[in-house]
This record gives sequence, C-alpha cells and structure tokens, in this order.
Amino acid sequence: PYLGTAADLNAVPEPLHVAVAVGNSRGRAAVVARLTSPRLAFATLVHPGVACAPYQHLELGAGCLISQSCILTTNIVLGRHVLLNLGCTIGHDAVLEDFCSLMPHANVGGAAHLETGVYLGTNATVINQVRVGANTIIGAGAVAVRDLPANCTAVGIPAKSINNEQ
Repeated sequence: PYLGTAADLNAVPEPLHVAVAVGNSRGRAAVVARLTSPRLAFATLVHPGVACAPYQHLELGAGCLISQSCILTTNIVLGRHVLLNLGCTIGHDAVLEDFCSLMPHANVGGAAHLETGVYLGTNATVINQVRVGANTIIGAGAVAVRDLPANCTAVGIPAKSINNEQ
C-alpha cells in the first residue's frame, strides 16, 4: 500500500506498478487521471479464486481488479480499470467498457454491454443483451431487463430510471 498524493506517486523515480481500488467509477477515473508519470504502470490483478477456464477468450484492460469468487465465462471484454468485487458473474460475449464497477454478487448476462463508468450495486443484475449507457448507476438488487440510457440512476425490478442527468 502507498499513502500519499498523486503528485507523490508521479514523482517516484523508479518504475512502479499501481492498483487503484476505488469502488466508485467516477472516483477511480479521477484518481487515474491524476497519475500521469510514464514510470507508473497500472497492474491488472486477478484473484486466484476466480473461476475462469484457460481456454476461454478474455480481454482484460490495464488496471482491472477481479476479486475472489468471480465467475468469468467466455469471449468477455473488460476495458481499462474495471472493478469486479466479490462473487460477480460475467456471461458470454459481455462487454464492460472502461471504469465499470460491479459491487459484490452483481451479475452481467450474456451479450450485455456496459458503457464507460457504469456502476452496478450489490446483487444488481443486467440480463442478456441489455445495453446500459455510460455513467449509469443500477441500484442494489435491481434487475435491468431493458436498455438504460446514459447518466441515469435505475432501481427496482424491473429497473427503472428515477432520474436522468443528461
């Protein structure tokens, strides 16, 4: 662990691998934006307790953090700085763009697409083939059964937008 400011990290004279484990999508993006030194490399960390067969096609961007008990199926794309908390499941052919955050036991169905900065609360579910717009928050326990626009907060079963920040 490192305690200090972004300026302190940027001033480190030797190469350094960094993991940014801020749960909030926008907060994590803000921290990463301040880490500008070319000596810093963003580590992709996958817990050994993640279920993922070696023959599966997975594309993991720099800075991804995948926690214990996650299940990753096949043909999955995770963008830069995606955070999968404990026990998340990602279905086949799913795409999670940069800075998506999934809290414990969130589920993403097959061929679902989460745009940049999407946040899924604990036990939230996005079913197969649903697209979720950038910076949308899906509340704990909600189930997205239809596409959701960008910049909204959605709750309930089925998940419905309770505001839209566009």
